[in-house]
Amino acid sequence: MLSVKKRVMIYIMASNETGTEIHYLMIRRMDIILLTVHSFFLILFFILKIKIAAVFNIFSVLWYIILFFLTKKHLTITNASWLMISEIWVHLVIVILCIGWDAGFQLYCIGLVSILFSVAYHTNHNSKKLFHPVLASIISMITFFAMRFWTLAFEPLYTVTKTMTTFMYTMNALLIFFLVIFVSKQYSDIVYSSEQFFIKEANFDELTHLYNRRKMREILGTTQELAQRTGTKYCITMFDIDDFKKTNDTYGHDTGDYVLIIIGEILVSHATDTAKVCRWGGEEFLMTETYTGSITPCIKRIEDIREEVENYPFTYRNDSFRITITAGAAHSEPGLSIARLIATADEKLYIGKETGKNKIIL
Repeated sequence: MLSVKKRVMIYIMASNETGTEIHYLMIRRMDIILLTVHSFFLILFFILKIKIAAVFNIFSVLWYIILFFLTKKHLTITNASWLMISEIWVHLVIVILCIGWDAGFQLYCIGLVSILFSVAYHTNHNSKKLFHPVLASIISMITFFAMRFWTLAFEPLYTVTKTMTTFMYTMNALLIFFLVIFVSKQYSDIVYSSEQFFIKEANFDELTHLYNRRKMREILGTTQELAQRTGTKYCITMFDIDDFKKTNDTYGHDTGDYVLIIIGEILVSHATDTAKVCRWGGEEFLMTETYTGSITPCIKRIEDIREEVENYPFTYRNDSFRITITAGAAHSEPGLSIARLIATADEKLYIGKETGKNKIIL
């Protein structure tokens, strides 16, 4: 498990690199698949003595080896995609000229269409004009029909047995199915991951990984509905870190992030099925807890949190310091809205700040 210090540094240095890494990984996997396929074609065409196609596959193998090492360091996803797809178009044209239509190399024009739209998803916004899947699909369609009309008018350069032609057609069809399934699965996984990421972004605070204000408002709405339906009660507590600005000014904002993470972890350690916590904003945290009998357990939980923060050995880099929190709490009553309860808790929090801090105002 990562230390808090490490997590702070990761947070500070975080960017959009993770998504880009996934996209590059997919391109490199595609490169390996195409390298393997062309290596097979190289051997097959040499055995069949189809020299033009065999020689071109030597260049194709070298092409994908070089492309593998250039991708990421020297090539963008867009450029790498265009180079791969262009090689596929040129390769299928040369092979069809050599052995004709019946070997099934034209199928790559059809298979490319689904791959093209998946690749377009991985290109960044600035590259959309350079790689448009509709334009690339039209090129594939034109290539398909152009080669069909050519083979109807002209004989292939080499003669291949019917058995070998059937074998190559079957192999090409299987390869197309495999490529489409592979790319579609990769695309589906990335879209699902993106959806999960955005759901997390929508519901959780990026730094502390607590619920954010938007999610807590949703939880509070559900809590209030439950209270109205079943007669249960709930308590809302607003926490604020004492002298947080002074901590930032004295030790730096990295230390401030560290403090927020630690307090978030303390709050999470006290969360239960009935007690939910969130980062309300800045250095403020909010907790809501439902109860059926006395409010005493809620008060004890709030006090336990305050004491744990007060006694925690905050140490970041070479600095050791003390942190305290002040809390204001309000409990539900018939006719009181959630907004009024939050405002009441906030008002009590302010009273606590004005009367000495490091305390709970109930």
